[in-house]
Amino acid sequence: DQLKLDDSVVHATVFQQDQPKDVLDSIYFVFERINTGGIRLSPQEIRNCVNLGPLINLAKTLNADPAWREVFGPQNNRAKDEELIVRFLALYVDGSDYYRPMVKFLNDFSAKANKFSPESLKILEDKFHATIKVVLDAIGARAFRLIRALNAAVFDAVMVGIAKRLDVSRPSDLKKVESAYDALLLNQKFRSACEQSTALE
Repeated sequence: DQLKLDDSVVHATVFQQDQPKDVLDSIYFVFERINTGGIRLSPQEIRNCVNLGPLINLAKTLNADPAWREVFGPQNNRAKDEELIVRFLALYVDGSDYYRPMVKFLNDFSAKANKFSPESLKILEDKFHATIKVVLDAIGARAFRLIRALNAAVFDAVMVGIAKRLDVSRPSDLKKVESAYDALLLNQKFRSACEQSTALE
């Protein structure tokens, strides 16, 4: 068997996007098209391969945050929890420039953020830790759930909203945060937007 392996030829095809250099759309597209047999990979699983770098490594590190694990639950074997973290970071940094579809927005942000300085990534790391800690302390493990399952749209709105509030100062009264959260979930317009398919998907 070893001799057979030594004499074997392994064929490899290298894909490289020449223009534009900072966008990996074509590589992601090829990866997605090839990924037709067996278990279909989730967008984040593909992103973890195509955009592997400091941002993806940070998302994996943040995924072990104790407060996040208590809110999200057990680690997801299809990287859904990692994708939510990337969503938070992307919307916190570039939310005002969001464009559809979400998959491309996250792909582009991942490629861009892989070039962030270590100092910038540390700021984002600290921001996630601080934000999810406030969420857990104020709202508890029920956070981001309209009924039972975690709702990505609620997660986006609440996490980014609290993170922006923390840019000013930490809320002194967490009961007010809980009350504001409960009032938000009672808002029928907000619930309707979160319960239906949205442009964020």
